[in-house]
Amino acid sequence: MTTHNGNAQKLPDVKKVLGNPKITFVLGGPASGKGTQCAKLVEEFGYTHISTGDLFRAEVAKGSREGAMMKRIMNEGGLIPYQLTVQVLINALIANPSKNYLIDGFPRARDQAVYFEQVVGEAQSVLYFNTPLDVCVARCMERAKTSGRSDDTEETIKARLRTYEEQSKPVVEMYAKFGKVREVDGSHDTLTVWKATREAMLPQVSWIVGPKISGKT
Repeated sequence: MTTHNGNAQKLPDVKKVLGNPKITFVLGGPASGKGTQCAKLVEEFGYTHISTGDLFRAEVAKGSREGAMMKRIMNEGGLIPYQLTVQVLINALIANPSKNYLIDGFPRARDQAVYFEQVVGEAQSVLYFNTPLDVCVARCMERAKTSGRSDDTEETIKARLRTYEEQSKPVVEMYAKFGKVREVDGSHDTLTVWKATREAMLPQVSWIVGPKISGKT
């Protein structure tokens, strides 16, 4: 489903540096359970977890001009421009070379998905946490009590959920047409969701076994 145009030539070395890693996009509304389940997948299967939210907050903490712009957009519940989003993400991928990535919170709009596939490559699958919006709001408000995040306010949370409904859900629908979406009900307790997440991801996990000196690594 990769779309080709002139933008794909802007980062000619990215594919050479990364090779052809297995990429899983992890999508769902705010506080849908993405981060918690990604941590468990990393622990059990050794994925490399890249969180776009963490990357944006790190950029904000640097105090750069781009970071200031990101903070303003996030506090309004909007989306970072797709070129900047993908550039920050690519920097993180190159800094953390891996054969298996979980990219958490991306893509949040179709233009992000298309541009990423132009300059990096296609995702093999999409892990989608389909969590009811009222559950997401309740979790966000509970998290806001201790998170200290500037985007964890009731007004911002509701704006983020509107953005998710209008721009991010269509991304899931787009990938579903290609049979790439693995859907998990994220409304349950952590253990129940983990069991469903593990089951959803097992078909693409390869087990490599052999003696210590057999060359597995």
